[in-house]
Amino acid sequence: MSKIKGIIFDKDGTLFNFQKTWGFWIEDFLASIFHTYPTIDKNLLHKLAELLGYSIESHCFHPDSIVLADTPECAVRKIIPVLPMCSTRQLLMLSEKASERVNPVQMVPLKAVLPKFIAMDIVLGIVTNDSENSAVKHIEYCGVSNFFKHIIGYDSGFGSKPDPDICLAFCSKSGLQPESVLMVGDSLHDMQAGRSAGMNTVGVLSGLTTEDILEPLSDVILPDISHLPDWLIARRG
Repeated sequence: MSKIKGIIFDKDGTLFNFQKTWGFWIEDFLASIFHTYPTIDKNLLHKLAELLGYSIESHCFHPDSIVLADTPECAVRKIIPVLPMCSTRQLLMLSEKASERVNPVQMVPLKAVLPKFIAMDIVLGIVTNDSENSAVKHIEYCGVSNFFKHIIGYDSGFGSKPDPDICLAFCSKSGLQPESVLMVGDSLHDMQAGRSAGMNTVGVLSGLTTEDILEPLSDVILPDISHLPDWLIARRG
């Protein structure tokens, strides 16, 4: 493994607690659909939640939820067949507005962890299947935007994970070679994107994906990103 000069973080499930952050989003998003289209049968609520992999009763996402790793466009395409009165464009707008209203819950104290990477002279970035605008707002809300050199979303013009181009965009912007970059994430999409881009991959168990799924495409599995600085120091010798 080359000397690490850059780290790409996934956002949700890696930097932010997925259940606590996106549980608010999905309930807000679904409520906004019924508010915008008042003629929709209210009995569709549970069907929509089921399609998105969310339990209304327990307020929890299922491990195979499409929201976990895919883009907002994928989530909208999942529910549009049962909402023929809605347009994809408007549903995406409602999804984005709900995302912007989210107050993200940090997985670990980011202001305590991120400076450790900066002290190692490592360039930090975020590559997310959320929108770039939402990602920027969430990072600004936590007061840590100054730690990240680049924030890239699915709508930034470089595709989305698991395709590698969105990760390679970070390298291009940073002037770094892929082999000197870590892709850190909690989902299989993260690991696939990083590995396909020629990067080292770190799986974290802070999301909903289990170790047995992450392990085949991960160079190392850690409980969460707070363990990453010590791992980097140890491998530097």
